[in-house]
Amino acid sequence: MSERNHRSAGLEEYLDLMQLRPLMSLASGSPAVSIGVIDGPVDLNHPAFASAQIRAAQEAQLIACQEAESAACKHGTFVTGILCAQRGSAAPALCPDCAIIVRPIFPEAGVTESAIPTCTPEELAHAIVETVDAGARVLNLSMGLLASALKTYTPLDAACDYARQRGVIVVAAAGNQGVVGSVPLLRHPWIIPVASCDAHGRVSPESNLGPSIGRRGLLAVGVDVPSTAPGGGYARLSGTSVAAPFVTGTIALLWSAFPQATAAEIQHALVTGAAHHRRTITPPLLNAEAAWNLLRALHRPSPPERRKVVMAEEHELEERIEPAEEGMQPTQEHLGTTVGATAVPPGQTQGGLTRMTPHPAMRPAAQRQRGRIVAQVGADCPTCAAAASAQGTAEPAVPIYALGSLRMRLPSLSIEKEFAQAVRNGQTTNLSDQQVQYTILRENRYLANEVCWVLSIEGVETYILVPRDPLMIEQFIGALAPTDQRLDVDVVVGVRGPVAPAEMCNGLMVPIVVVDQIYSFDRPALIGAMATPEGHDEAAFRDTASELFDRIQQMADNTGEMDEHRALNYLAVRYPRIYNHAAEMHGRDYSLTAIEVISSRLSGVRKLVDVVLSYTSRTTDVTEKYYVRIDVTEKFPFLEKALAPFYDR
Repeated sequence: MSERNHRSAGLEEYLDLMQLRPLMSLASGSPAVSIGVIDGPVDLNHPAFASAQIRAAQEAQLIACQEAESAACKHGTFVTGILCAQRGSAAPALCPDCAIIVRPIFPEAGVTESAIPTCTPEELAHAIVETVDAGARVLNLSMGLLASALKTYTPLDAACDYARQRGVIVVAAAGNQGVVGSVPLLRHPWIIPVASCDAHGRVSPESNLGPSIGRRGLLAVGVDVPSTAPGGGYARLSGTSVAAPFVTGTIALLWSAFPQATAAEIQHALVTGAAHHRRTITPPLLNAEAAWNLLRALHRPSPPERRKVVMAEEHELEERIEPAEEGMQPTQEHLGTTVGATAVPPGQTQGGLTRMTPHPAMRPAAQRQRGRIVAQVGADCPTCAAAASAQGTAEPAVPIYALGSLRMRLPSLSIEKEFAQAVRNGQTTNLSDQQVQYTILRENRYLANEVCWVLSIEGVETYILVPRDPLMIEQFIGALAPTDQRLDVDVVVGVRGPVAPAEMCNGLMVPIVVVDQIYSFDRPALIGAMATPEGHDEAAFRDTASELFDRIQQMADNTGEMDEHRALNYLAVRYPRIYNHAAEMHGRDYSLTAIEVISSRLSGVRKLVDVVLSYTSRTTDVTEKYYVRIDVTEKFPFLEKALAPFYDR
């Protein structure tokens, strides 16, 4: 069977899901649109790249693979194949006529198959600037960035700002640790984060989600996708590394069709075409056709290419993709199939999402490294697929300690009708909508067991809550008691399960949390319960405490899952000493300038983190640091060391 007939059964399904085939049928890209691929080197001898326009960002750079079996070569070759392989090959081949600028960032030499290729924030920032200067119009970052959720990386921010100033769109994989939250790079307003889904549009269990990802990102297919592999063959790969180039390739096709469009217009059409309202941590599915229609309303499409692109006919294929050349063995293993330190056997594929069961298997917590960003590919690639654990093996639970607002959502049409009937039969005159919900559920307890309970954080729907004990429904209803939503705080402690299927809560696909404890209060009540430090004005202390609480709540993408956020949220509601100390520092004319959470040097069997508060003198610019040590090993964090001076080592 020839290479042209090797298209994977299901690839058309993927393209149809994202509405890509109509766009691909119009054109195959333009040489005037250059795509920057910051990744590993590429096997330039692969037959699928015979007519591709691939060059280095700088002449001196070596972009051809030297070690075909290296993780960097496999990853770079795979991502590049999604973008510019020959149409009709087994790879998606989104825009083969676009120019590709490869900027290798992961080395091959000296890196074994089991090692983790890494780069520093400065190296990544330099690569972005270099690729922009080389003429790229859109950048693809199929790499996982593991970093402190709270730390700011100035060089990366500056590089992303530079790309925005030059009108270069940046697409980045959301990461594949299965966590809810995001790293600073993904929170930059110019980045388009990409999460992964399966052929049915269901979020991949390993894909990261978060407020920034939900607000500005997209969902694209990233499960068992075929593309080019070193040596002339093909492989299948899963993860957000795979999903990101689908978005990148769509941008390149749109720019090829509308060359006069600005970067802001392309980005707006892509994001708006997928969804107008974004109030959840799960981004909407990529819709290439909708983006094309929005741009068509602004600009007339460019003239057709010199030749009409005809998509290959659909063929019945065997489950395994055959190699392009005789003697080559096909590769179906997932590139980079580990989560944490648990390896996944080659060839093991991801399963689909399932409904929540009374005792769900929870996914492992994310790998966390602090102090520097680590970009990984290969054996521990955080944007590559991590197949499900071996059948019958329970995975550790992911603890949640979140601050937000509990809200009710009607899961289906029948429950909506039943709720409306209860409203008609009740006494709801002069009541607000929240008062109606609270009154109806309090008087009709059977409905409280039927509705969806959703925790919103900073206005973003983040978790679907399921009480571990049915008697907790009483507390759920109490959390709906009418109050000023700006002051309402609900504290949820539990463990996170899988992403909910669409039918569970009327299309809302966010992680399910089994709740062990929930309690509610309003902020003035919390602040009012604290004793005013001796010698301090009570009103001034309340203002100081309120400001500190707000800063903790508003830390970027604080979803209560990452260790840093769990420690901060615990301190905010369980350790009043930090508020008293803030008032004391204000009395000395010091201002709170930074909050950082770092792994304690005493961590070992127990997982300990230090919350470091930096105060800077308003008159001398001298900075004093204080820290609190929190044990976050298990579901319920606790204080390990009280507030004390902190000294940098």
